[in-house]
Amino acid sequence: MYNILIVDDEPWAREIVKALGEWTKHHIHVIGEAEDGTQALQMVEDLGPHIVITDMRMPGLDGIGLLKELSERFPALKIIVMSGYDDFVYLKQAIQSKAIEYLLKP
Repeated sequence: MYNILIVDDEPWAREIVKALGEWTKHHIHVIGEAEDGTQALQMVEDLGPHIVITDMRMPGLDGIGLLKELSERFPALKIIVMSGYDDFVYLKQAIQSKAIEYLLKP
């Protein structure tokens, strides 16, 4: 079983990710949700997820800062970025942080 953490400042976006994923079928358990990068870092430390799905634009510690921290402190962690912005700066940071996917929100 793999554990996943969903990070997005918008509650509706977190709900959609939870609803659309076929988590059980793929032996994945959603262990938590974070509203920003600061909360996400604490939850990664406390809960030890295998996968983090994160938004990029969030108040406080945004996705760019979160990706930098995650890649430095938790190199084995798999990262999936989901963003409503087709922004080169975000994509570049996702690549540098070894994100395994960059998904655009509709």
